[in-house]
Amino acid sequence: MKSSFTGADILIKTLESCGIDVAFGVPGGTVIPLYDSLYGSSIKHVLFRHEQGACFAAAGYARASGKVGLCIATSGPGALNTLTALADSQADSVPIVVLTGQVAGKLKGSDAFQEADLYGASLSMVKHSFSVERVEELASTVRSAFRLASSGRPGPVLVDLPVDVQRQVVIDGEQQVVERTFPGESFDQDGASVVLSIMGLLDESKRPVILAGGGAILSGASDELFRFASSRSIPVATSLMGKGAFPEDHRLSLGMAGMHGTVRANRALSRSDLVLVLGCRLGDRTTARVSSFAKDASVVHVDLDRAEIGKNVPVDLAVLSDLKRGLEILNDQPPEHSFEEWASRWESLVSKEVSPDGVLSPEDIMDTVRERLSPEDVVTTDVGQHQMWGALFWKSLKPRTFLSSGGQGTMGFGLPAAIGASMAKPGRPVVCLSGDGSFLMNSQEMETAVRMELPVKIILFNNGSLGMVRQWQELFWDERYSATVETPVCDFVALARAYGAQGFRVFSRKDLDVCLDRAFGYPGPSLIECPISDDFKVFPMVTPGGGLEDMLVEG
Repeated sequence: MKSSFTGADILIKTLESCGIDVAFGVPGGTVIPLYDSLYGSSIKHVLFRHEQGACFAAAGYARASGKVGLCIATSGPGALNTLTALADSQADSVPIVVLTGQVAGKLKGSDAFQEADLYGASLSMVKHSFSVERVEELASTVRSAFRLASSGRPGPVLVDLPVDVQRQVVIDGEQQVVERTFPGESFDQDGASVVLSIMGLLDESKRPVILAGGGAILSGASDELFRFASSRSIPVATSLMGKGAFPEDHRLSLGMAGMHGTVRANRALSRSDLVLVLGCRLGDRTTARVSSFAKDASVVHVDLDRAEIGKNVPVDLAVLSDLKRGLEILNDQPPEHSFEEWASRWESLVSKEVSPDGVLSPEDIMDTVRERLSPEDVVTTDVGQHQMWGALFWKSLKPRTFLSSGGQGTMGFGLPAAIGASMAKPGRPVVCLSGDGSFLMNSQEMETAVRMELPVKIILFNNGSLGMVRQWQELFWDERYSATVETPVCDFVALARAYGAQGFRVFSRKDLDVCLDRAFGYPGPSLIECPISDDFKVFPMVTPGGGLEDMLVEG
């Protein structure tokens, strides 16, 4: 048995003991010891072509699997490239751990090659940051990082690793390594009496609505939410992060609420007398003008994070609880009221995008692709008009199957997140909904998908513009299209084929059916470019400064 370990050996053994099976990263000078110890490890490493892509892949893996994602980057520019993805994961409560190399301790502060203060730079973008200064702290710090990332309200954790700590040799280092998988903490606030006070408000209500956020998915509460809502016929709206928490093909589903929410979700929230906010941050994209949000309703906010309750919207009842546990308590109570008449009011209020004859619309594309996926298959989105079309038209039936950048709205998220999700769901197709602008942000990761032979299918909505900003310029800025209509000169199909993927361009429903059949029949990555008119806009749309009922429903 090996009696001496380097710090890097201890690090890798600790990661293995924590149950880590895959890491996403890019090697560099200050993480060579780490990568040397990774050689021959049970942990599968996926090499990316940019650290931002690697970090988004770790997030996609975490979102799809519910496990902690792991990213590795070298010091300086490598580590700095992860900051956008760290901030994105912090905004959306995604559990990832990012290991960054750092110059040797004796060189800190000397402007050494590729020195950057990642510990300081990341503090506002993560749940916690660690800087390991002694090899004896290494194993316990890594275990703490995974505990913090996965427990309570999940989030990203950064661990900065000076290269000399990785190289240091420790006698009997194996004693520092934990031999078991580390479980996340179980947070169960003992507030049954407070939870049950919700029942009193329900007794007095005639028009209740549930607004479910990402917390309903993170807590694993989807089944409990379905039982609670369906047994009482309470309509359910979701935030963007909450898509999939409640099946969107169910009659009680109102769809997404917010700036680009459905008409029925926004109107139901505005006309309700009781809003049960379950695991939702109530950010501005969900509430629109706060002063008019649920203005005639009592607001109950159930969340695990004390800081979120009442932060943006005043509440009538604050419930600090794990959502799954809270709903279990509520479901133990017999349903004394049914709100069937109120719920049925919204069933018929479903809008359908109308497109000119023979013209392929975003909704047509979504519906055609959706037919080829099972409820368990994952779709990721980039950010822009296609993201909101996905939020409106893509029916999410299961949790952790619709992955999108919410709080930060980061272009370039979709493709690397799809690669991470594909690693979490091996063998299953993963669809990435992207746009011509977003795809070019991280298009280099097409090479990663091809090299890894992953069944990632990219549906590229190409309107030759930065569509969401262009939409705002058309509607609210006198059609002054500043820097948004510079059509990409890239041949996306040729680019996909150059990377070794399949590439298709479609112009009609018949083309789409044929190309999708070929793409989904191919075991590796495919890109299907769908040229669409820039006249297609995202509606409904809450007007700037307006409330949820102040919606434009057409141009």
